[in-house]
Amino acid sequence: MECPRKFYWADVRRLRLPEDNVHLHFGHVYAAAHDVARTQWLEGQSTPQDCLNTAIYTACYEWGSFPNNNKKNIYSLVASLRAYYNKFPLNKDKVQPYWIAKDEPSIEAKHTAVLPINNPETGDPLLWYVRFDWKGLDTVGNLYVIDDKTTSTVPAMWYEQWQLSNQLLSYVWTTREQGVGDKAIYAQARCAAIYKAGPQIIKSEPMLYKEWQLESWYQSTLVTINKIIKDWEDNTWPQSFGTACGAYGRRCNYWDLCMSNDPEPIVEAEYIHHPRQEVY
Repeated sequence: MECPRKFYWADVRRLRLPEDNVHLHFGHVYAAAHDVARTQWLEGQSTPQDCLNTAIYTACYEWGSFPNNNKKNIYSLVASLRAYYNKFPLNKDKVQPYWIAKDEPSIEAKHTAVLPINNPETGDPLLWYVRFDWKGLDTVGNLYVIDDKTTSTVPAMWYEQWQLSNQLLSYVWTTREQGVGDKAIYAQARCAAIYKAGPQIIKSEPMLYKEWQLESWYQSTLVTINKIIKDWEDNTWPQSFGTACGAYGRRCNYWDLCMSNDPEPIVEAEYIHHPRQEVY
């Protein structure tokens, strides 16, 4: 948790700015297109080109009437899909999606794990919930957890940052908790970098986290959750005054609230409430 106050505004109060965010929309449409392509391929009745065509159709439909006044637009999105499946052809990718169970593909798979901390209101154990972009098996049976990303810039640390990625460590830990026998679990990030000259598809090296790294992540996560509960009970939610305020070179969505001594009128005037999605 980068900032307790941001967590309060975003996850406790569920506040969102009403204007459309091109980065979120682009990522959502990109993921939806991959989902249908991989699912169609997994069903085993289509060629790679058929699956790509379906992905492009889905992208155009999901994009809708969203403006195209940014380099992240429907044209660069379609170009990214073409570039991705040129680099990772569905019939040649060494990692292939699979059926977790009947009618349950390893695409947009959802898992939960029980935590040894109780909900402060109900007393029930808290659940750790994750939703993967997709999981796959390689030719020797190793399990991969793969996350598809998009970005407008590729910083020097891009390839290394995933070694300490909270997201990927969480995915691997949760997968392990589901029980995978003696399978090795690798994590990988694949990314479409959007440039004016055209997209570039990059990837991290497959990461096989060591047991002590997963345990360190788990214990750190428990500490963070207990801090959240403490903030909940005390209604404190301190500001971090750190990098979260200007992450990705943009002001935090809650900047104006943190810059005000009386944020509630701004909440009423400028923010909307985003309903919580229940986990079943």
